[in-house]
Amino acid sequence: MKAPRPAPPRTARVKPRSAILRLWRNPLDVAQSSGCDCEEGNPEGCATGAIVAQSSGCGAILWIAIAKKATRRVALQGQSWRNPLDCDCEESNPEGCATGISKYDMTEPGFILETFDLSRHFGGLRAVDGVNLRVREGHLHSIIGPNGAGKTTLFNLLTGSLPPTRGRIHLRGQDITNQPPHRAARLGLGRSYQITNVFPTLTVLENARLAAQALGNDNFRLLTPARNLARYEDRARAALEETGLTQAAHLPALSLAHGDKRKLELAILLAQDLSVWLLDEPAAGLATEQVPEFMALVDRARKDGNKTVVLVEHNMDVVMSLSDRITVMHGGELLAEGTPAEIAANEAVRKAYLGELYDLSELGLQGTAAGEPA
Repeated sequence: MKAPRPAPPRTARVKPRSAILRLWRNPLDVAQSSGCDCEEGNPEGCATGAIVAQSSGCGAILWIAIAKKATRRVALQGQSWRNPLDCDCEESNPEGCATGISKYDMTEPGFILETFDLSRHFGGLRAVDGVNLRVREGHLHSIIGPNGAGKTTLFNLLTGSLPPTRGRIHLRGQDITNQPPHRAARLGLGRSYQITNVFPTLTVLENARLAAQALGNDNFRLLTPARNLARYEDRARAALEETGLTQAAHLPALSLAHGDKRKLELAILLAQDLSVWLLDEPAAGLATEQVPEFMALVDRARKDGNKTVVLVEHNMDVVMSLSDRITVMHGGELLAEGTPAEIAANEAVRKAYLGELYDLSELGLQGTAAGEPA
């Protein structure tokens, strides 16, 4: 008679993603019940993306690798969870893993738009690489740099037109990373483009009214009475009046001169009442005598409506005269940031971009230390 075959040793089985999600625990509860921290319980937890499945003491903690789709944000017990890969156990956030707070949650008051390690790579090309940008509410914040520096790619990332390779984007402290452009607009983030982007066969008024209505609550309500939509037309007419396009309200947009099309793009932003404007070279194509008038219009609209403007522009006279802060990009990275005085005095910026374009004595900026906080 043959001896019974011994049972095979019991091996750990990888649980399906649904089981992993059921085993998810708030790291704060684990830390409190087991007494372990990032170093003792899981010294490489942040780097490997492991999560706590049980909390019966540091020695008995079972760590399960997160499935790819389980790394998305999971709301438990009213807290916002982040991928542990985003968790920083080092100097910037020594208690990040133990508390479940991501380094990307540390939004500072007064900043309406922030990016954290924002990057976009196209194969070996690092179009945007590790950008940490902070835009203060109500400011006109300019982004300058040579062609190919990554400025427009940065705008595409901010508005959701491109997904980032890594990093986070916060608007008023809310994570809007990977939000599509229409959702970013509903959150108050709008942009203009290097090439004018309007509906050519619609009238000027219809362009502005459609923009206002797009963010309303009447979309797809086909039987809504026309009188209920009057508020959108009122908002559009007010935007046209502010931008000086009232006389052209019933003309098709394609009949406008280039400068008036730029004004129409601004009217569209005004009609939507967006709080943050991303303007990508708005003065491009304008005649030299039109630039001061148009940029004065932008600055007046910003101040009157308490808007925040992020401006990409190569016209350095405009940038230096209107900006509260300036960020310089070069090769996809941030080269410098500061006030116009600090940027004009920065030797690295002068060498990479400005050259000898500005005389510090003429600007009254001589002796200002580059990089000194405003």
